[in-house]
Amino acid sequence: MERAIQRKQISNHAIELSYTVAKKVHHNELEKDFATEFLVNTAYMNKTSAKDYIYVFNKMMEGTEYKRTINQKATKFYLDGIKRDYGIEQLNIALQSVEKHVTYYEALGYGSLKSISKLVADYK
Repeated sequence: MERAIQRKQISNHAIELSYTVAKKVHHNELEKDFATEFLVNTAYMNKTSAKDYIYVFNKMMEGTEYKRTINQKATKFYLDGIKRDYGIEQLNIALQSVEKHVTYYEALGYGSLKSISKLVADYK
């Protein structure tokens, strides 16, 4: 008998905490492995998700394509945080990263990220 795999929803608390932790990793204030374990133990994220959320923040700050997907709510929270904490120029760099991710994801043939594409359009 097959059991359905349930995906655990990433909570708002986990999104907020992952943003704060990812910033510290980005600025070399925390080691990535420690930050990952912190998110697993404090925000109750699974290890893969915790790593992905840290990775995506770094890619957004660089303006480069990322290959792991975070949800629309987290993407918005990250973009809002980047705008607030780093300004409009850095937000534009992050938006380029998100656009590159959407293009990458759609090229895989799994479908589109309409809600994230709309989010980028709303920011522009």
